[in-house]
Amino acid sequence: MEIEYQAPASLKETVALLAEKGERTCLIAGGSDLLVWLYQGLLEADVVVDVQRIPELSVLQFSPTDGLTIGAAVPWCRVCEHPQAAAFYPCLSLVARLIRSIPVKGRATLGSNLCTTPASSDAIPALIALEATCNIAGPQGQRAVPVEQLWAMPEHTTLGRGEMLVSVHLPAPRPHSGA
Repeated sequence: MEIEYQAPASLKETVALLAEKGERTCLIAGGSDLLVWLYQGLLEADVVVDVQRIPELSVLQFSPTDGLTIGAAVPWCRVCEHPQAAAFYPCLSLVARLIRSIPVKGRATLGSNLCTTPASSDAIPALIALEATCNIAGPQGQRAVPVEQLWAMPEHTTLGRGEMLVSVHLPAPRPHSGA
């Protein structure tokens, strides 16, 4: 079975590809799960869209007033090593440290962890507790969705056709808060 490979350089181009190519299109950033599933025949796809070249998906920035933004293609190792993430969001840093092996931590992304299946996401409870919001882009523009509303039911996200997770935003910690 042949799989078409695309590597767009912009959010707009990626959203257009997702809308055009349909449901048998998979996004890949790290590929720690997707490549295994495709190889084992557990997942079928006509198109794989590599999103690593999209700048918005690689953002990892902190502001004491605005909080932390983590792009969907940021690997967990970057979250582990980010000094403000560790200092202001210790439970997220702990989740990042629990990710399987060092090679997987270097490839696996927060975006994949959130969008693959809620049952296998170690990050969802911590992100809900931290009041994180998913920034989603699609044909109708961008929208924000609280992490707890990303999954409509166990096998279906609330992402519509042509939509993709761009980043996750955690608000600045409130005074005297902790996790």
